[in-house]
Amino acid sequence: MAELETPQGGQFTVCARVHIRGKYYDMDALRAQQAAFVADQLNEQGLNAALAGRGSINAAKTPPLEEVFPDLNE
Repeated sequence: MAELETPQGGQFTVCARVHIRGKYYDMDALRAQQAAFVADQLNEQGLNAALAGRGSINAAKTPPLEEVFPDLNE
């Protein structure tokens, strides 16, 4: 979460959240392994979009989602 101020003096708060299987996670509150997982997935999606059907990327070393976010199993 970050506090920002506009040149006119207005203040607002921003935060980054990721939506996974119906739950929102605050990016600042994720453990290192969870943040790395999210980054890997976003990179994979971006690369696959850039390849646009000419090939695909699969993050083979990424652990299963349920292992990284065990509360999804509840």
